[in-house]
Amino acid sequence: MIKLDNLEEACIGSIQLEENHLVYSIDSIVQLLEYQGMTHDDALEYFEFNISRTVDYLKSTQPKEYPILLNDRQTYQSIEDFVELMNFDEEDS
Repeated sequence: MIKLDNLEEACIGSIQLEENHLVYSIDSIVQLLEYQGMTHDDALEYFEFNISRTVDYLKSTQPKEYPILLNDRQTYQSIEDFVELMNFDEEDS
């Protein structure tokens, strides 16, 4: 499992796919960045250009270890809906 540095408080758990992946709350990440002194807009921009892109890179280079970013505002009817929406079945097979 790959951990995101200095974002431990935003980690909300893990999910077992082929391997365990840590799951991070996007809202919590943005809140942590704001707590560290960024404005909301700066925190969103930092998340998009740094954290999200880093996770996308890790997903392509470390397919069994990358962290998962969960959009807290999205609702899921079941874990199967979440897995389908995130395309885990296609990419991890």
